[in-house]
Amino acid sequence: MNKENEFFTLAKKMNEQLAIIPLLFGSVALNMLVEDDVYMGDIDIAVPHYMRPDRKWICPNIVKLMENEHYEFTDMWEGEFHKGDIMIHIAGNNVFMEYADIDVTVCPIIQTGGAIYKILTLEQQFNSYTVSAECDFRQRDKNEEGYINADRMKAEITRRALERTK
Repeated sequence: MNKENEFFTLAKKMNEQLAIIPLLFGSVALNMLVEDDVYMGDIDIAVPHYMRPDRKWICPNIVKLMENEHYEFTDMWEGEFHKGDIMIHIAGNNVFMEYADIDVTVCPIIQTGGAIYKILTLEQQFNSYTVSAECDFRQRDKNEEGYINADRMKAEITRRALERTK
C-alpha cells in the first residue's frame, strides 16, 4: 500500500467527516518534497487540538474515524494506530511550536486527489529534524540511537534539498 495515497485517503476523510485539515510531516512529507528517496517509516500526521496537555484524547472522533478505516489504536501516549504493516502517528499541531518553534499556521495548504492538507516546508522540515536529532525527546525509546541517526540523516537530506533550491 502506498503511504502517500493512504495519507490522502485519510486526509480526505478528515476533511469531510471532521472538518480538519491535517498536517503531513515526517518522512512521508520529506519524500514528497525532495528528489532523494527517503525511507518512509510511519505516516506522521498532526491535527489541531487533538489532545490536552496531559495527553488525554479530547477528539474521540479521530479514533472513531481511524477505527472505521480498520486501524487499531495501540498507543495513546504516542497517538499510534496500526493496520497491517502501516503505522500512523497522530500528534497535535501545537507540538511544533513547543519543541522546534515552527508556526504551522503558515504551512502551505495543498490539494491532492480531493484531499486538502498542509505540509511542512523544506525549511520547517530541516528545523524539525535538526532539533529532534539534538534534543532528548526520543531518549525514552529503547532504540534511541537509530532514531537520532535517522533524524540526522533526514536533516542532511533536507539541507541538500534546500541548497538545490537556492
